[in-house]
Amino acid sequence: MSRLSRTITTRGYEVDARGRVSLGGFARYFEVVRSEYIRVADSPLRALFRDGGLMVMRAQRVELFGAFASLATLELDAAVATVGSSSMRFVQTARAGGKVVAKNVSVAVAVDAQRRPARVPDGVRAIATGESVADLPTMAEPLGATFSTRAYVRPSDLDQLDHVNHGRYVDFVDDAYQHARARQAYGDDVPDGGYAITIEYDGETRLAPELGAERHLAVDTWRTSSDTFAFQLIDPRDGRRVSRAVIEASHEICARRFVGDRSGS
Repeated sequence: MSRLSRTITTRGYEVDARGRVSLGGFARYFEVVRSEYIRVADSPLRALFRDGGLMVMRAQRVELFGAFASLATLELDAAVATVGSSSMRFVQTARAGGKVVAKNVSVAVAVDAQRRPARVPDGVRAIATGESVADLPTMAEPLGATFSTRAYVRPSDLDQLDHVNHGRYVDFVDDAYQHARARQAYGDDVPDGGYAITIEYDGETRLAPELGAERHLAVDTWRTSSDTFAFQLIDPRDGRRVSRAVIEASHEICARRFVGDRSGS
């Protein structure tokens, strides 16, 4: 089994005020299919979880190419493209009516029960498609934030590993981008079209429920080029960076970075 495909239907409450499923929404769609791909009965990826092992998300890129109505039928897939010593690159697409509407590349690392990097099992190497995957953009170092906000952490943001789910970080970054645009923190010439978020996960964010709404991450953002915007998420308690990200807001840039597109779209 080198590739898994599944069909889902979007629900009305998943479409936002801009008439689209958000990048964070697509990150969760892709996570659902990727999780099933890992855990189906004949998947060699199941071996990653033996003896207390885990697969940890290190980075991902989610690209969105257009809006569509609620109750749309989406065809999603998942495959392992390449395998390193302890890392894997997954590639995924979402299609509506045969047209690609979103894509995802995610980099995951296998770790053992002590959370040390572990060798990816040979069975996983055997199912890798070997398809070309573009390198993820280099994360920009801080230049001085032009806009800062807070991302409040809620108990519902935590997953079964008791830390903020990686899809929620995409929401945090996308929300900060929308707030910054609305306040013209980037200027008044921000491109409007398809865009992509690339995000690195540098650390975990956990929550003591008794802290309630007081638990937050500081989100700083600044513009690095005509259509590229950088972000960092900082834990204000100790100054630790838990994530950083890049948004590319030009549809043309997204189109140049298509990966795994076998539809000719």
